[in-house]
Amino acid sequence: MDGTYVGFDIGSSSVHCAALDQSGEPVFLPPSRPHLGNPLRALREQWEELLRACPASRLLSTAFTGIGSRFIRRAFPGAVCEPESVTLPRGLACAEPGKRVLLHVGARDSFFFRLSVTREETVVTEWATNTKCGGGSGTLLEKQVRRLYGKEAPFPHEEPELLSRLFDEAAREAALHPSAEAYNARCGIIIQSDLIHDQNEGLPRPLLLSKLVATLLRNFKNDVLGGIRLEETEALVSGGLFSFPGMTERLEALLQIPLNRPRWFLQTGAIGAAACAWRQNNRTCLDPGRLEAALASSACRKGFAPPLSDSLPRVFLVNRRPAERKEACGKRVDAALGVDGGSTTTKAALVDAESHGVIDSLYVPTHGDPEGALKTVLRHLARNADRVRIVAVCATGSARKLYERILTSPSRRTALESEGYFVPDGTVDEITCHARGVKEFDPEVDTIFEIGGQDMKFTTFRKREGRATGEVQEARMNYSCQAGAGQTLENMAVLLGLDVKTTLQDAALSARRVPVIDATCGVFMEMDEKRLIAEGFPVEEIAAAIVRATVAGYFHKFVGG
Repeated sequence: MDGTYVGFDIGSSSVHCAALDQSGEPVFLPPSRPHLGNPLRALREQWEELLRACPASRLLSTAFTGIGSRFIRRAFPGAVCEPESVTLPRGLACAEPGKRVLLHVGARDSFFFRLSVTREETVVTEWATNTKCGGGSGTLLEKQVRRLYGKEAPFPHEEPELLSRLFDEAAREAALHPSAEAYNARCGIIIQSDLIHDQNEGLPRPLLLSKLVATLLRNFKNDVLGGIRLEETEALVSGGLFSFPGMTERLEALLQIPLNRPRWFLQTGAIGAAACAWRQNNRTCLDPGRLEAALASSACRKGFAPPLSDSLPRVFLVNRRPAERKEACGKRVDAALGVDGGSTTTKAALVDAESHGVIDSLYVPTHGDPEGALKTVLRHLARNADRVRIVAVCATGSARKLYERILTSPSRRTALESEGYFVPDGTVDEITCHARGVKEFDPEVDTIFEIGGQDMKFTTFRKREGRATGEVQEARMNYSCQAGAGQTLENMAVLLGLDVKTTLQDAALSARRVPVIDATCGVFMEMDEKRLIAEGFPVEEIAAAIVRATVAGYFHKFVGG
């Protein structure tokens, strides 16, 4: 190969490479390499494989794209470093000049491009990309395939072959259910939660995989394509999602247009980067001797926030008011029972009807069984039966629909009451219950930040004459995204071997600096967490990073400026 232009695509999960000759034709496409959080190692391996095919003396230029290219830009100022929105359509125009539409789904980002030729120049006439959501990403598919098959490569160099085998096996099983319905969720965290629930309910693995594939493709269609009309005779696909056998055919059936997966579907961005260097007649080549120092320097430049412990002086804990014991005349105390059936936890409290003090309470995981969790908390509170008389029962939370069905089913109500359970007299929405509960502690509170397992809420109270009233002025909640939700934080804590209710707090508060990670999507938060783990950051700093990202995700949604 005389006079070669090389492109590297340093992606969220893999490094891809492509080489073009002096006429702009792709001549070398080595296998892509998953970097497992260590892009330096994968880039070095790609470089060594490139030099075996093309001596360094023949390299004219090395160009870069992908999320990792920003690190290269700092170390090699003259190198071509372009975003994927530039290199992907350029790669299509270079490798397949006659094609006009590209659908790309990578580990993190997804794109749509429509190209046309104007005055002999190929230009992008329409394009779209995903929102900051991992509900249609390749990362979500890879994570669930690895989880369902429970396999990890013993050595990094075996990773590509293992992932290929897992995808082949998973695709064969998913093909057994080609018409499986997609999950009714857009957010990747909710999709994972629904999939795990189905698995616990005994659904077979092939059906789980097919439902996941259907969900990913539907989310790509809704999130990226939206109302775009596809009238072309053929479109090409690229990106890691299409490494999954049968994925192209499933998307073809969904979109009702012919799709083709070219041999360079993983290297599209790398081809485009090399093509940009070729068009610019760039002559900057990578110096591998400076690469490690450059990446080490970029790691030092990673953004850090101040320690979380710096904020402790501004945090005040409000202790619940215990009920006074009333033993006069042996009479039982009138009490109200409140139950909050949440998506991940169920809470109940027994409250003195006169003083509103808390007599007893319990907080337990729901484990996907809200009725079972309700029975658990009621059995616990039944220990107070000899000294209280229940005069009112109210329920709230995401399980209140179940409680409403119990209320409107005379037979179900009778059956539960015959077993000794109190059935709710009514159900009330969570915003009203939060507002009423907070005002019990402090009538002057004017704002509530609430982060639950899946639901997040922001509530403000109307003010009159400078004082907060009990009237809700504004109430907002998330609709699908789980960035900032408790379930996302719990999932990430488990990766560190920490408990979200106990050890996570101590670890996060002990960190002297906080790495800043993605706070826009729960799936991408987990990806960044794994990257910190692979880069050897201390558990305490990673714990602080995921706590901060959770709160930042909530803040950006509801508070903003």
